[in-house]
Amino acid sequence: MTWLDGSGVKDIIGRDICCDCLECALKNKAVISPGGMIYENEYIIIHPHLFVKLKGFIVISPKRHVSRMSDLTEEEMYSVGQAIAYIKLCLKLNQIADDVNVQYIEEDGKHLEIWVVAKIHPLLEEEINKKHIASDDAMKYYGITPSEPIEILYTVQILKTYFKAKTFTLAAQKE
Repeated sequence: MTWLDGSGVKDIIGRDICCDCLECALKNKAVISPGGMIYENEYIIIHPHLFVKLKGFIVISPKRHVSRMSDLTEEEMYSVGQAIAYIKLCLKLNQIADDVNVQYIEEDGKHLEIWVVAKIHPLLEEEINKKHIASDDAMKYYGITPSEPIEILYTVQILKTYFKAKTFTLAAQKE
C-alpha cells in the first residue's frame, strides 16, 4: 500500500500510515484509528481525523467507496445526518465545543469524507476551508495549541460511549 506520493504519513499518535484509500483501509480494519472506531453501522464509519491534532475533528465516511455527496443513498444520507446531529450534541454536552462546522471533501476517485469540526477559531476554520487541513503550524499561527493525543483519545471515548448509549439505527429512527 502507498500514500499519495508513495511515502507513509504519521498519524496523531506517531504511527506510520500507508494505504491507497484511508477510508477503505479503516472500514476493512487494515488501519486502526487512534482510540478505535467511534461508530459504524451498515452505511457509515465515524472516526477522529488521523492527522490533525485537534479534539473534536471527526470524520464520517460512507462504507461504500463513493466520491460525491450526490452518490449517497437515502439510507447513507440519513445516517450521515443523524451522526452529525449526535456528534454536535455530544461535543456540546461535554463542553468540548458549542457548535461545529461541517464540510465535505469530494475529489474524483477518492473516498468521500464528511468533516465535523468543533468551532474553535474563525480564522482556523477559514484555513481548514481553504486548505482542507489544519496543520500544527496553522493552529499555532492562530494561537491554538494543537491537542495532545490523550485529549483526542478522551474525546473519542466520550463519543464512543455516547453513540453506544443512543439508539442509532436507521430502522429505529424511522419507526
